[in-house]
Amino acid sequence: MAIEEDLITLTSSIAGGRCYWGRAPQAVTVKPYMIMHRISGGGDYKMSGATGFGDSRFQFDIYGETYTAALAEMRALEALISGYSGELGDTNFQGIFTEGVADLTTEDPGAVSQLHRLSIDALIAHAPRP
Repeated sequence: MAIEEDLITLTSSIAGGRCYWGRAPQAVTVKPYMIMHRISGGGDYKMSGATGFGDSRFQFDIYGETYTAALAEMRALEALISGYSGELGDTNFQGIFTEGVADLTTEDPGAVSQLHRLSIDALIAHAPRP
Protein backbone atom coordinates (compact mmCIF):
# COMPACT_ATOMS: atom_id res chain seq x y z
CA MET A 1 0.00 0.00 0.00
CA ALA A 2 0.99 3.62 -0.45
CA ILE A 3 0.44 6.64 1.77
CA GLU A 4 -2.97 7.28 0.15
CA GLU A 5 -4.34 3.89 1.20
CA ASP A 6 -2.76 4.22 4.63
CA LEU A 7 -4.41 7.62 5.13
CA ILE A 8 -7.79 6.04 4.31
CA THR A 9 -7.10 3.45 7.02
CA LEU A 10 -5.93 6.10 9.50
CA THR A 11 -9.01 8.27 8.99
CA SER A 12 -11.57 5.46 8.74
CA SER A 13 -13.31 6.62 11.94
CA ILE A 14 -14.11 10.03 10.41
CA ALA A 15 -17.50 10.66 8.79
CA GLY A 16 -18.58 7.07 9.35
CA GLY A 17 -15.77 5.84 7.11
CA ARG A 18 -17.05 7.79 4.10
CA CYS A 19 -13.58 8.98 3.02
CA TYR A 20 -12.70 9.40 -0.65
CA TRP A 21 -9.80 10.59 -2.81
CA GLY A 22 -10.41 13.48 -5.20
CA ARG A 23 -14.19 13.49 -5.16
CA ALA A 24 -17.08 11.60 -3.68
CA PRO A 25 -18.96 9.08 -5.80
CA GLN A 26 -22.04 10.62 -7.38
CA ALA A 27 -24.28 8.15 -5.55
CA VAL A 28 -23.19 9.36 -2.08
CA THR A 29 -26.29 10.61 -0.29
CA VAL A 30 -25.24 10.08 3.33
CA LYS A 31 -23.42 12.94 4.93
CA PRO A 32 -21.07 13.92 6.39
CA TYR A 33 -18.24 12.65 4.22
CA MET A 34 -14.60 13.52 3.66
CA ILE A 35 -12.60 14.09 0.49
CA MET A 36 -8.79 14.07 0.51
CA HIS A 37 -6.33 15.64 -1.94
CA ARG A 38 -2.56 15.62 -2.17
CA ILE A 39 -1.74 19.28 -2.77
CA SER A 40 2.00 18.92 -3.21
CA GLY A 41 4.83 16.69 -2.22
CA GLY A 42 8.09 15.24 -3.15
CA GLY A 43 10.86 13.01 -2.10
CA ASP A 44 14.09 13.87 -0.37
CA TYR A 45 17.34 13.40 -2.25
CA LYS A 46 21.03 13.33 -1.57
CA MET A 47 23.91 12.99 -4.00
CA SER A 48 23.52 9.20 -4.22
CA GLY A 49 19.79 9.42 -5.05
CA ALA A 50 16.40 9.30 -3.38
CA THR A 51 16.38 8.73 0.39
CA GLY A 52 12.84 7.35 0.55
CA PHE A 53 11.76 10.16 2.88
CA GLY A 54 9.26 12.78 1.81
CA ASP A 55 7.07 15.68 2.80
CA SER A 56 3.59 15.95 1.32
CA ARG A 57 0.84 18.48 1.85
CA PHE A 58 -2.68 17.07 1.98
CA GLN A 59 -6.05 18.77 2.17
CA PHE A 60 -8.92 17.10 4.01
CA ASP A 61 -12.40 18.49 3.17
CA ILE A 62 -15.36 17.62 5.38
CA TYR A 63 -18.83 18.04 3.87
CA GLY A 64 -22.01 18.11 5.94
CA GLU A 65 -25.62 19.13 5.62
CA THR A 66 -25.24 21.38 8.66
CA TYR A 67 -22.30 23.41 9.86
CA THR A 68 -22.48 21.67 13.23
CA ALA A 69 -22.22 18.20 11.64
CA ALA A 70 -19.23 19.23 9.52
CA LEU A 71 -17.58 20.95 12.49
CA ALA A 72 -17.90 17.86 14.71
CA GLU A 73 -16.17 15.70 12.09
CA MET A 74 -13.49 18.33 11.46
CA ARG A 75 -12.69 18.49 15.17
CA ALA A 76 -12.52 14.69 15.34
CA LEU A 77 -10.18 14.65 12.32
CA GLU A 78 -7.94 17.32 13.80
CA ALA A 79 -7.73 15.48 17.13
CA LEU A 80 -6.85 12.26 15.26
CA ILE A 81 -4.15 13.54 12.91
CA SER A 82 -2.56 16.55 14.62
CA GLY A 83 0.84 15.42 15.87
CA TYR A 84 0.26 11.80 14.82
CA SER A 85 3.31 9.64 14.20
CA GLY A 86 3.62 5.91 13.79
CA GLU A 87 3.73 3.05 11.33
CA LEU A 88 0.58 2.04 9.50
CA GLY A 89 0.43 -0.27 6.52
CA ASP A 90 3.46 0.45 4.38
CA THR A 91 3.93 4.02 5.63
CA ASN A 92 6.10 5.36 8.41
CA PHE A 93 4.25 8.54 9.39
CA GLN A 94 7.06 10.56 10.94
CA GLY A 95 4.71 13.39 11.79
CA ILE A 96 1.43 14.96 10.72
CA PHE A 97 1.21 18.69 11.34
CA THR A 98 -2.02 20.60 10.75
CA GLU A 99 -1.31 23.98 9.19
CA GLY A 100 -4.64 25.60 8.51
CA VAL A 101 -8.38 25.30 8.88
CA ALA A 102 -10.92 27.02 6.64
CA ASP A 103 -14.69 27.33 6.34
CA LEU A 104 -15.68 27.22 2.69
CA THR A 105 -18.89 27.16 0.67
CA THR A 106 -19.50 24.31 -1.74
CA GLU A 107 -21.80 25.85 -4.31
CA ASP A 108 -22.87 29.16 -5.78
CA PRO A 109 -25.23 31.33 -3.74
CA GLY A 110 -28.83 30.50 -4.54
CA ALA A 111 -28.11 26.86 -5.29
CA VAL A 112 -30.90 24.50 -4.28
CA SER A 113 -28.66 22.25 -2.15
CA GLN A 114 -25.81 23.80 -0.24
CA LEU A 115 -23.45 21.71 1.82
CA HIS A 116 -21.15 23.05 4.48
CA ARG A 117 -17.45 22.43 3.83
CA LEU A 118 -14.62 22.67 6.33
CA SER A 119 -11.01 22.06 5.32
CA ILE A 120 -7.79 21.16 7.10
CA ASP A 121 -4.39 21.40 5.44
CA ALA A 122 -1.71 19.12 6.85
CA LEU A 123 1.97 18.63 6.18
CA ILE A 124 2.93 14.96 6.47
CA ALA A 125 6.51 13.77 6.85
CA HIS A 126 6.65 10.15 5.72
CA ALA A 127 8.78 7.28 4.52
CA PRO A 128 8.17 3.67 3.54
CA ARG A 129 8.25 1.21 6.42
CA PRO A 130 11.59 -0.54 6.74
